[in-house]
Amino acid sequence: MRAMKTYGRDVTTIEASRGDAFAIELEGLPGAGYRWEAEVPAGIVRLRGRDVHPGAAIGAASRELLTFDAVDSGETEIQLVYKRPWESEAQHTQKVRVKVK
Repeated sequence: MRAMKTYGRDVTTIEASRGDAFAIELEGLPGAGYRWEAEVPAGIVRLRGRDVHPGAAIGAASRELLTFDAVDSGETEIQLVYKRPWESEAQHTQKVRVKVK
């Protein structure tokens, strides 16, 4: 297994090998109730966890790190959704295509 690779918000495609772990780092405002969620179809990629690293000042943007495992070969799409859990409308959405060999 290789070292975990971390991708930024602008990522659109990730290539990984089966057994690899990877992360997507996003900026958020959890103090205002917002958080990033990952919608991941079962089978090829599994969401391992979510870590929040607070900003330097009160009210400053935080870094959110979503970590994934590549569990099987194939292609899938992760839907990243930035919203408040109690609201139905997302503030931002982003699709990331993942190819696992």
